[in-house]
Amino acid sequence: MLVEHDAYSKGDALAPDLVQYFNIPQHLFSDTYRKSNGFFYFKESLNEKGELENLYTQSRFLVKRIDHSTPTGYQWSEMTFFSRWTPQNSTILCMGVPSSFASSLASILPTIWDEDSASNAYAAHVPLVETLIAMHDESVWGFRDEVRNIEKARMPSVSNTLSFTSMHDTARHAIHSVETLGISVKTLEAMSTHISALSQAGTPHHDHQIPPRNKVQIHITSQTLMLKNFLARSESNEKRLQNEISLVYNMIAQRDSKTMTLISESAKLDSSDMRAIALVTMAFLPPTFISAVFSTSFFNYEPAGESSTATWSVSSEFWIYWVFAIPLTCLTMAFWMFWERGRNKVWSKGREIRGLGKLRR
Repeated sequence: MLVEHDAYSKGDALAPDLVQYFNIPQHLFSDTYRKSNGFFYFKESLNEKGELENLYTQSRFLVKRIDHSTPTGYQWSEMTFFSRWTPQNSTILCMGVPSSFASSLASILPTIWDEDSASNAYAAHVPLVETLIAMHDESVWGFRDEVRNIEKARMPSVSNTLSFTSMHDTARHAIHSVETLGISVKTLEAMSTHISALSQAGTPHHDHQIPPRNKVQIHITSQTLMLKNFLARSESNEKRLQNEISLVYNMIAQRDSKTMTLISESAKLDSSDMRAIALVTMAFLPPTFISAVFSTSFFNYEPAGESSTATWSVSSEFWIYWVFAIPLTCLTMAFWMFWERGRNKVWSKGREIRGLGKLRR
């Protein structure tokens, strides 16, 4: 039975008849299990002869796939499976499966269903797991295509690379893919362990044929190995994406380094220009000072006349110039030294505060 509505994950109450039919334990209805990324639980009962009479299993799988037709660009499939097996029939309730699950299962079922193993308690799980493998295959290669597009879009110039937001979104998807695949592998391993225990408890066959339970276990083991392969591919996608992110950061650092080099070279040119200006200023400063002093009224020059010679005289009040010039110069220097000392104290205090803030973190 395939149900697209995920009543289990959304916390909706299941029909009492379903809960009773599939013998679902009450602890699986807690938020811990409803929101989990996967689990496997089973309950079995034996008849008077010690043979398996009923088997109830509950399992959960999550798959995240790229889907650009949705507003978020991805789609979560939170699937929960409840099964009931008896020697007469086997029923599985699949909740939260996507619309494509039915068609995929229908195409897989003829290729993997084994009539000889139909009596096995886990025979019906094999095509379901194979469908999950197909979904994980689409998921992993979908993320791989996203990573490859990022690698292809890499350009020498940082301004032409993809945005960090899209790269980090893809990295988040890759992390989720690794997580869900890892849990799926562990869930199948737990299922395989129970199949192995059932096989060991079953009646041995002596007709030189593989027992049905062993056939199912071979299938589940092979499917577990396939999921492990997808897990390795997903981890590779994550590492490749992290490599691209690191590359972009290095490219930005390289660009900034080149920019700082250009700024440093420009600063050197400015420094050379300022040095030249300072030298010219120093060359003209003494004559400027002398001309300014001699242009004051403290100095008097009278050119030679018909009855007199040229005379040069200095005012007796020339000391007034030095009375104002020397104290004003000293006051200016003192003010500059006071300003520099205060600024250094403020800078040192700010650095100490920033250092204490880092230590507290």
